[in-house]
Amino acid sequence: MYGAYVELGYDWLHHLGKTKQFITFVRGEMLDLNSSVTTVQKQDDQLDKTLKTNPCHRGFQLFPDTNVVIKADVRLQHTGAQNPALVINPPPNALPYRQNDQFLNIGVGYSF
Repeated sequence: MYGAYVELGYDWLHHLGKTKQFITFVRGEMLDLNSSVTTVQKQDDQLDKTLKTNPCHRGFQLFPDTNVVIKADVRLQHTGAQNPALVINPPPNALPYRQNDQFLNIGVGYSF
């Protein structure tokens, strides 16, 4: 298993000499859960699981005080086609498989 994570951010209030910070960021992640699995085993695509968020994780952080943060980010995720080998006896009212998902995360933090 291996992975990589990159995040780029910019503080828009830095040049104003303020103690407050407003940081926007973009993040990219990649994770291979079966990197040690041989190529022969990956041929059926069931064991070829590489997860990528393609730099589609974006958000902001607002620091109104040095110990308080308000954070929000949106993650756009594409999972690929559904694996038919994992679908066993689906119910007739099953929702269609979603390949594209959007997640909104909002949080408040305090450092003491």
